[in-house]
Amino acid sequence: MKKLLITLSTLVMLICLAFALNISASAASYYEYEYNDSFANANQVAPGDTVWGKITNEHYDYDYYKIIAPANGKISLQFYHQYQNSSDHYNVQVYMYTNYEYVIISNTNIALNKKEMLELPYIGAVKNGVYYVRVVGVNGSQKDLLNKDYALVTGFVASNFYQKMINTSFNTATPMIPGYKYNGTTANYDHFYYKMTAPANGKITVDFCHSYESNAFDNGWSIVTYQYINGGYEKISSSYIPINGNERVRVFTVNAVKGRTYYIKVYSGLDIAGKNYVLDTRFTLSPMTGVKAKTSTSTAKLTW
Repeated sequence: MKKLLITLSTLVMLICLAFALNISASAASYYEYEYNDSFANANQVAPGDTVWGKITNEHYDYDYYKIIAPANGKISLQFYHQYQNSSDHYNVQVYMYTNYEYVIISNTNIALNKKEMLELPYIGAVKNGVYYVRVVGVNGSQKDLLNKDYALVTGFVASNFYQKMINTSFNTATPMIPGYKYNGTTANYDHFYYKMTAPANGKITVDFCHSYESNAFDNGWSIVTYQYINGGYEKISSSYIPINGNERVRVFTVNAVKGRTYYIKVYSGLDIAGKNYVLDTRFTLSPMTGVKAKTSTSTAKLTW
């Protein structure tokens, strides 16, 4: 914590970071201010800004930041730290304030000997939604990260086609309209739910799309699909998508019944936090839907 004046070395880091991320000149960059050690005292950060901070005590230094979404869309989060040959690590947790509670939506550990810039799981935001980011040096011997600058880089894209936090149950599933693409992100060992209601009798398909990574052993997503029928959630199919496998995989095909609701559950595997994916939904109207039967008025004459 925490100087209000940016040192020369930090200024150089900031300039390099701006070039690396192509940060807009209109985006603000500033240091945290004390005391931001609780939800109530969180520093407010405008989406698009970069905030710098430090951990000064390995046991009780918590830095809280508050972000309010200006519209439905995606709040992106990137965490920058100074590389060191050390396994000491930061812990970054993201929360959503809902129903008078602070509900955690992602939890990421960031070791100093990993890459300096890490993409965190983004926030699928709703307009005027209130979100928090907490940064802490994990309790224990974390001396190598003390008094070292870190940066939290935020961004925002307005859209109705990102998963809405929190979509971790059937009841809170992100609604989808068949025929559109929806963006999602993953956190370690979290379940994310999506739902769509058939607008008519027809065929619904869903492709799961992701970026290929060759050096990602035993990492991937499990996909389970359901239909809501007779007052319960009936499983339709399940599949596993390795991150080092095909970038587009058909995970769902169903002859949909008008008005019936279908669900997709995405479960992320080991160490895959922050990896993004797309659910590409398609709907094809049944050939007989909307076709009025015709009665012939002609007569046939049989000749023997």
